Amino acid sequence: LKTGVEMLTAALQGRAARDTTEKPDVIDSSLEEMGLHLERLNLRKLVREALPLVSGLADRKGKHLHLCPPESEMIAIADAGLSRQALISTLSYAIRHAVDKVHLEILSAAQTQAILIHYLKATGEVTDDDETLALAKRLLEQQSGFLQTRDSASGERSIALHWRRFEEPPVLIVDDNPGMLRLFSRYLAGHGYRIVCSTDGSETVRLARENNVRLVILDVMMRKLDGWAVLQQLRAEPTTSEVPSLVGSVINEPERALTLGATELLKKPVTREQLLDAVARIIGI
Repeated sequence: LKTGVEMLTAALQGRAARDTTEKPDVIDSSLEEMGLHLERLNLRKLVREALPLVSGLADRKGKHLHLCPPESEMIAIADAGLSRQALISTLSYAIRHAVDKVHLEILSAAQTQAILIHYLKATGEVTDDDETLALAKRLLEQQSGFLQTRDSASGERSIALHWRRFEEPPVLIVDDNPGMLRLFSRYLAGHGYRIVCSTDGSETVRLARENNVRLVILDVMMRKLDGWAVLQQLRAEPTTSEVPSLVGSVINEPERALTLGATELLKKPVTREQLLDAVARIIGI
């Protein structure tokens, strides 16, 4: 905000805004304040939302934007706001440096979904990344994506924005309180997880193995088989010994939980933000 006020004041006074070394810190603090909200993101929808926002720049520069629509939906795990800004920044960069047309394609790679932007470079174009493209790169890296550039001998430049391919990592929630199962399921709903539930601790190993779960969320105080015993069973079974476990309990004994093989412990009551942060951190989304 401070930098923006200085730039606006300088523009109104007809002078150049002073250069400041605070710009990177301003961006970092802005990203930190925004936080990260990963969700299912339809890249075709993302492109169609971004194109009208850069069409005015393209018209002023006399450039044409051409989208080659994908045959199927391309879904990624991403932060919609950061992704939109990364795409807009990259398109703005391409429009400024292209001869005439800027082509967009949405492609599926081995581990990622990508938007490919390619164009013929204008004569004398400097190919070093400017601040606009550097910003797009940073925004993608915030959400475990990345940006690639490639220049051909014929003068064409390609810029690929990559996001992680969407998958629904299965998460097993074990709690003999049905109300708590519903609460945790509601907390995780809409955030890209496939939820498996059980009220019986003795079913944990079987369900974890059958569903190839990425995380077990486990209560401690259960009647048939308590959480400590379940943790021991999970670690004793070769097919589940490496599955991370998140213990949520009113018993705040993190040292015991870690000793028995838990990855992390959350003391109940657990908020939506605490659960989402812990799950994303453990699974790596």
